[in-house]
Amino acid sequence: MSSSAARFRTLTVLACLASGFTAKAVPADYLPGAADLPGWSQEEKPRTFTQDTLWDLMDGGAEVYLEYGVEGAASVRYKHPSKGNVQVDIYAMKDAGAAFGIYSFNSRTKGSPVQIGDEALLTDYYVLVRKGAHFFTVTAGSDPVAAMPSCLEFARAIAARIPAVVGKPELLSRLPTLAGASLHHVYFRGSLGLLNLYPFGDADPFKAAEGVAAETEGTQFFILRHADEKEAAARYESAWAVLAANSKYKAGKGQPGEQCLIDGNGKFLLLTRNGACNLIAIGADQAALHGLLQQVLGAQKP
Repeated sequence: MSSSAARFRTLTVLACLASGFTAKAVPADYLPGAADLPGWSQEEKPRTFTQDTLWDLMDGGAEVYLEYGVEGAASVRYKHPSKGNVQVDIYAMKDAGAAFGIYSFNSRTKGSPVQIGDEALLTDYYVLVRKGAHFFTVTAGSDPVAAMPSCLEFARAIAARIPAVVGKPELLSRLPTLAGASLHHVYFRGSLGLLNLYPFGDADPFKAAEGVAAETEGTQFFILRHADEKEAAARYESAWAVLAANSKYKAGKGQPGEQCLIDGNGKFLLLTRNGACNLIAIGADQAALHGLLQQVLGAQKP
């Protein structure tokens, strides 16, 4: 083989490799076909959505997905001659942390964990799954009792197609230990996620870049991270001023370094700082809330 031919072949191989590495899959690529689930067929061509058109898929719910960092989505309904039909919606998120976040936000409902993808929840009529940088739902469109086994088949087939991407938000490791069978962790990247967990007011007084929450049996614990310690301090002071002026709260007495309010349901709200983070504990037992704050302050770095 001549040197010019060898060089041409090398360049061709490199070009093919480069195109393989730069090609990016879209959500519709992970939809199962007839070979994956015999007997099932798509009722129509899958609909695809971008950040700008996501409202067409979920009018009224797109804002939260955009806040978490959705990049695209695909939606399609499948039918079977004897098993009914199921609806599949797949969301491509910015990264694995965003996928965990939107999954954690949507899985604050009653259900049973199932081993599909990185994490999955089975409810009476749909399955929620996160895998890598994707989040998807499979919903029974007909009799749920008859269709749920098929929903699980679809969920496993889709998860098998999605590439694995390791990564959970680091802030999760900073949460204190809360006891309770209903314990749930939520990761959020903006005001909508936070205010859906607890209504601090008409607007978010903290405006954190990201945050995590642990919830169980009437108790909530939040860690809100800001750009740096200076911003966290400024947000701490401004948020406290806004909350203290809100008529839904009355003043309480906190421990040194803590601010305390009592909301209309009789729950204590304790607020303190930890470096670039603001910490909030909410619940009926003030002493227990103080213990949770101290657990974080004493064991973890700002």
